Amino acid sequence: MSIAPLIAIVDDDEAMREALADLVELLGYKSVSYESAIEFLAAGRSTWPDCVILDVQMPGMSGLDLQERLMGEASPPPIIFVTSFAEPELRAKAIRAGAYCMLSKPTPSDVLEKCLHDVLGDAHAH
Repeated sequence: MSIAPLIAIVDDDEAMREALADLVELLGYKSVSYESAIEFLAAGRSTWPDCVILDVQMPGMSGLDLQERLMGEASPPPIIFVTSFAEPELRAKAIRAGAYCMLSKPTPSDVLEKCLHDVLGDAHAH
């Protein structure tokens, strides 16, 4: 039996974090949620995710700033941005910096599911 990939959800909107966590778990993954980029970084490597679902605009450290930090890691996790602010210039900047995709809120569940499957492969989901 394989272990389900761990998806970290980093979003300052509690309702969005809960909805994404519910969807991720429904798709057969494990989830861990953080209300800020700082909280995510404070967790350290003990809960290093297989993928990060990340908001762009958050107080303190933005999602793009966290992405830059993660891309400096030896083996950065794939990043999926889910944001209310998916302007073409922002999307292009995030993708150039290494994000797998940038989805607009609200994101249809099938679109997020496809993105997760593309990033992680669908062998682990049920």
